[in-house]
Amino acid sequence: MPENTSFSDDAEQLNEQLSAYIDGELSPEETIVLEQRLAADEKLRKRLAGLKKNWGLLESLPRENVSSRFTASTVEMVAIRATANNSLDTSTAIGWASRNPRWLFILAAALLAGFFGYMATRVITNTSPVNGLIENRNALLIKHLNFLEHFPEYQLTDDIEFLTKLYQMEYFSSRTQVAAYPAIVKQAQDSNEEARTRILGMNSGEKNRVHRNYLGFLQLPEPEQKRLLILHDTLLAAPNTEVLSKVLMTYSRWYQQLDPLEQVEITLRNQHEKIEYIQELILSRAGEAKFIPGKDLIVINRWLEDVALRNEKTILREVDKNRADAISKLNNRDKSRRLVKLLVRILNQNPRLLMNPNERKQYQLMKSSLSESFQQNLDRQPNFERNINLLIETTRRDYRDNRSRNTGLNKRYPKD
Repeated sequence: MPENTSFSDDAEQLNEQLSAYIDGELSPEETIVLEQRLAADEKLRKRLAGLKKNWGLLESLPRENVSSRFTASTVEMVAIRATANNSLDTSTAIGWASRNPRWLFILAAALLAGFFGYMATRVITNTSPVNGLIENRNALLIKHLNFLEHFPEYQLTDDIEFLTKLYQMEYFSSRTQVAAYPAIVKQAQDSNEEARTRILGMNSGEKNRVHRNYLGFLQLPEPEQKRLLILHDTLLAAPNTEVLSKVLMTYSRWYQQLDPLEQVEITLRNQHEKIEYIQELILSRAGEAKFIPGKDLIVINRWLEDVALRNEKTILREVDKNRADAISKLNNRDKSRRLVKLLVRILNQNPRLLMNPNERKQYQLMKSSLSESFQQNLDRQPNFERNINLLIETTRRDYRDNRSRNTGLNKRYPKD
């Protein structure tokens, strides 16, 4: 068994590992290690049971049955989430109880806790204005799937005017020109059946995010829920919806790279002050990675390729199975290039992949190979996450510069 087969204690990463186990995406060695841990950890077994129930609900969404168990109501969804965390697989629980009678008492206590939790949630939610938004019981999970998938991005946005002002900044406008066609626009006209099919095709990580966004939306006050839904509809109805959607996604990625204190500063300001502060932050970072020696770029790119290949299985869990299989069959060079693109996307959202001791060691080795000036640049960053963001931004800037140069050459010297 590989020596580095281990499982994180971090809640979010552990959920992803358990989701991969449910979907049969772990290697035989990883499966053995996880099952050994499950046998010894009661809380982990409960977490696994809850995830199984959640994914089962997602995959059993009905085609036209409005009374689906999964989307039956806000009350039932919240109750399922609460009781799932306190549930045990029945057959497994009987096995444990036969070996140790005290499990009977624990199981009974868990069931009672789940029941009272359900009743409490039912009382609270029935008096909540949330119910007013869900007259059609499938609305949020089917009709508004496109909105829920981008819920975190909308939370960072005031209104269409805010996005328009961001687009007027060269930093964001230049990045929208090379951004991919936004999924928000692409999926805007999806029918309920198409939305349902998309849910069924999601991998475990994507299901996890949609479910987390759904619960986060339900926790908002009714006025904020309405504001965000109206913002989504207004964005899709705008004449320049494609451009503004790209700005929305670009701004979200930029915001996630900020120091937490800078994020708070943005949140607390009114729109005018917010725009000014964003401009200040962009200008303050303009010179951080502007002039990078070619040797440093080679070192950084090789490091990213090595990280991608070492974490191939983890990275491919973030895409659908057909795409993962296709990438796996590529030659090493093409596979490495595809994996690096996926890796950069993952690290932008969460650098946790690089937190294990082996990756931190490899990072330090890579850093020691960089020029002294670039090492000093990294040392000026407030934390490890900002170091990773700087490295990624450096490679992206180099890619954009090369692309611009190649475009210019093609215009000057067109092919026959």
